[in-house]
Amino acid sequence: MNSQSRQQYFGITTGLFLVLLGAIGTVNLAFSDHVAQRPVLKRLPVAGLPLEEKKSVDDQNEANQPPLNQPQERGSYVNPKENELAGFKPRLPAYYSQLVTPQQRARIYWIQKRYFIELEKLRSKIDKYEVERDKFIHACLTSDQQRRLRQLQGEVN
Repeated sequence: MNSQSRQQYFGITTGLFLVLLGAIGTVNLAFSDHVAQRPVLKRLPVAGLPLEEKKSVDDQNEANQPPLNQPQERGSYVNPKENELAGFKPRLPAYYSQLVTPQQRARIYWIQKRYFIELEKLRSKIDKYEVERDKFIHACLTSDQQRRLRQLQGEVN
């Protein structure tokens, strides 16, 4: 077997191997797409919506939620994460108040509430990293510069 035919053989073998790997990867992705659990924001009942729409998808069996088969009064649901909602003020985006129905308004507020909780978690991480960053930045200064910085900060405050 000469070198040219050997190169062709290895080229064809390598190509077939890559096609086989691609097929296996595609099957793996297709299978894992159906098996893997995707993170889903918990759907909590929204005060002000009819009772039929106040169903929880993910938390039906959690103890901190009322059972779904028992009637509830409107607005009687207490969010177990109420402390995470400190500072939450639902607001419609510009011009939405002229467009949306009351049900859409309640749904938009619910979406804002869910993302507010997630964003607050990220903001606390950001605050932690900013404090850590500022410590490293402060450590770059000499002791004389640190003393002068405290004096300047005292003048401002």
